[in-house]
Amino acid sequence: VVFSITLVALSLASNQYTSRVLNNFMNDRLNQAVLGVFLGIFVYCLIVIRTIREGEEGTFVPSISVFAGMVFGLAGIGFLVLFIHHISVSIQASQIIADITEETLESIDPLFQPADNDEDDELKSRVEDLPQQGWRVVNAAGTGYLQQVDSAALLQLAVERKMLIRMEKSVGDFVIRETPVACVHFEDDPDEKALGEIGSGYSVGRRRTVEQDAEFGIRQLVDIALKALSPGINDTTTAIMCIHYLTAIGVSLAGRRISQRFREKNGRLRVIIKGPTFASLTGKCFDQILENSGGNQAVLKSLLDGLGTIGEQTSSGSRRRVLLSKVGGVIEQARRTIPGADALRQIEERSRQVVAALTLGGPSVRESFAASRSR
Repeated sequence: VVFSITLVALSLASNQYTSRVLNNFMNDRLNQAVLGVFLGIFVYCLIVIRTIREGEEGTFVPSISVFAGMVFGLAGIGFLVLFIHHISVSIQASQIIADITEETLESIDPLFQPADNDEDDELKSRVEDLPQQGWRVVNAAGTGYLQQVDSAALLQLAVERKMLIRMEKSVGDFVIRETPVACVHFEDDPDEKALGEIGSGYSVGRRRTVEQDAEFGIRQLVDIALKALSPGINDTTTAIMCIHYLTAIGVSLAGRRISQRFREKNGRLRVIIKGPTFASLTGKCFDQILENSGGNQAVLKSLLDGLGTIGEQTSSGSRRRVLLSKVGGVIEQARRTIPGADALRQIEERSRQVVAALTLGGPSVRESFAASRSR
C-alpha cells in the first residue's frame, strides 16, 4: 500500500508539474523513514515466522517476539496514517513550489556574496591583456551535466603550478567526454600532470543539482509555471504562485555579487570563472513565462509587481536597466495580446508605476501603488 501510494504521488506530480520535481520526493526524509519502517517490520515478521515450528518434539512459539511483531504492526498503522497525510500535503502545488524555492535560496547563500553590483573593473583590465596563444585544453572526463566545480582547489593548484585557468563551461552546462571544459596557460613549461589534476576539480553527473546551480532551481519553478499556463491545464493561480516565489529568489539575488568571475592570489589573476550574471538569472526567471502569458492579464500584472519588488532591493543602475527592459517586454506583450481596452489601460498604468520606481530617485513601487489607489 505504501509503495502504491508513493508511485501514485510521483505520477501525479510528474504529470501535473514537471518530472524534475521527483527528486524532491525521493529525497524526502519522512518518505524514506516510512518506507524503511515498513520494510523493517516486514523483514522482522518473516524472521519470527521462520522460528515458529511444530513437530514431534513439541510446538515452539516465541511469545515475546510475536507480541513485539504485533506492537510493530500497530506502530506501522500509525506511520501509514502519517504517511498519507504527508503525501497529501507534499503533492500540493504550494508545498512543491515552496520546497524548491527554499532549496534554491539555500544554494544562493554560499554561491554569491552580499554586494549590489557585478563590477570587477580592476580585474577586467587585466583580462584584456591575457595571452592569445599558448593555452592548453583540459577535456571532460565524462559525459553529463557539470554538477560542481571546486574553485578553491583550482585556485590553490593554479598558485602552486604558476598557471592561469580559464573555465569554458559553467555549472549546469552539459559536457561531452573529451571536449574542453577549461583552458590553462602556464607561466613556465607545461605540466601534463597539472592538467589531469584540474580535471579532477570538475564533477560530472547524469542530472543537474541545485547545490552549485541556482539556475536549476529557477528552471524547476519556470517549468511548473509553463505547465500551468499550457492550454491543457490553464492554472493561472499556480503560475502566479511561481512568479511570487521567483520574485523571492530575485530579491535574494538583487543584493549579491553574481558574476564573481575572477580569482586572484598575491595580486595575480589565477582563475577565470564562467558563471551566470544578474541579467541572465533574471531572464531565466521571467522570459519564458512572459512569452507564454499572452492575453493573461493576471500573470502580466504579477510579472510587473515582481520586477518592481526586485528593483526596490538594488541601487545598481545596470541592474535596474535590466529590470526596465523586462518591464518593456511585459508592456509589448500586453499591447499585442490583451484585447480589452480597460485591461490594457490597467497594465499600462501599473507599468508606469514600476518604471517610475525603477528610475533612480523615483518613488518605490509600494508608494506608487498607494498613490494610485488614493487617487
